[in-house]
This record gives sequence, structure tokens and C-alpha cells, in this order.
Amino acid sequence: MTAVPQQRNRAIIAAVPKEQAYAFPASNLCAVTAGDALARSPMAVRIGCKLLAPNHVDVTPDRDRYRISFVPEGLWLSKTKGAPPDTVQRLTPKDSTKFRRLDRSKPSHTLHRGEALYHPTEDRHITPREATRLQSFPDKHVLEGPIR
Repeated sequence: MTAVPQQRNRAIIAAVPKEQAYAFPASNLCAVTAGDALARSPMAVRIGCKLLAPNHVDVTPDRDRYRISFVPEGLWLSKTKGAPPDTVQRLTPKDSTKFRRLDRSKPSHTLHRGEALYHPTEDRHITPREATRLQSFPDKHVLEGPIR
């Protein structure tokens, strides 16, 4: 089994005959962080520039870059101190799954459709390539279709 750099619930089912004893083997997995998964990535490029790696394109709108700039690593926009009210808008501290910046020292939160995580150190969304790394796809795996 491969360690996945995401916090997600997992279920493992072992089916054995009733009379056979079974014990789950000890895990030999070590924690993998978002920083581990994103390490050694080439620079993400904006739309229209030559790609350095497949699916590693930054599609973050300028308004989002501004919003992201207020979010410290590991936190989310509604928990940020000092962000202008027009940036936070109607978000409450309970809006913890939206507008979240990854923490390099921890596993990523599970990626959900419609939620765009922020890069831990750059003011942008993670790229599709980075999302595949967080899901433990090999770098040779290329996604097809539109980004948005």
C-alpha cells in the first residue's frame, strides 16, 4: 500500500474463513506531507506560456491572487486576521473547507470537486499536476480535457 499525502478516511476489509485466524499486519507507512508531494515540482506557468510539465498550469485569476495573499500557510480565508472585509465577504470561521492554504508540514486535506486549495507558499491555486501528486498519481499520468 502507498502512503497518500491526504487526510482521508480509509476502510480496509479482510475476508477470511471463519475458522482461520487473522491479524492485520503492522503498518510500515510513514506520514507523507503536502510539502513532500509538491517538492521538486517545476515552476507552474500561466495560461499561454510554454508548459514545463503536463497539467502544471496556473489558472488563478488576479482577484483570487489578491485574496490568497492574506491567507497564512495552513489556514483559510475566514480565519485570517487583517484581510479586508470586502475580501472575506460573508465567510464565517466555519467556512473551513473553502479558500484554504495547504500546510507543507501536514498531509493535504482531501481534494473535493469544486474546492480549490491554495498553494502553501505561492499566491495561487494548486495546479492539476499538483492535485494529482497529492492523490499519489505518478507524474507520467496526464489529465485530459479543460482545466475549468
